[in-house]
Amino acid sequence: MTLGNVGALVQDNIKRLLAYSSIAHAGYMLVAFAAQPELGTSAVMFYTAAYAAMNVGAFAVVSHFANAGEKYLTLEDYAGLGRRSPMLAATLTFFHDVADRHSDYRRLLRQILLFSARP
Repeated sequence: MTLGNVGALVQDNIKRLLAYSSIAHAGYMLVAFAAQPELGTSAVMFYTAAYAAMNVGAFAVVSHFANAGEKYLTLEDYAGLGRRSPMLAATLTFFHDVADRHSDYRRLLRQILLFSARP
């Protein structure tokens, strides 16, 4: 978990940042499986559904820019995205920030379910 979070902090490539975030979230899921598999399975399924929706959406927006022939690889490339493409910027904001990081109660609930599977 910590390795993925620290790895994400030093990235400037958006795809790598999302990938390191996935590594960190995989660590949260492994905690539930390692603790009590019978309780951890349902907690991981709930956690995975919420996280997968956010991650697939964020990767879809990033891939859309890559397919458009524009090089949106670093975080600096996304500066001013709201002026250039407001709808895609709002979509990326929703999937990247609102759906996971700013929804503290949903994230807290997922992590409580995962860690409650611990013995």
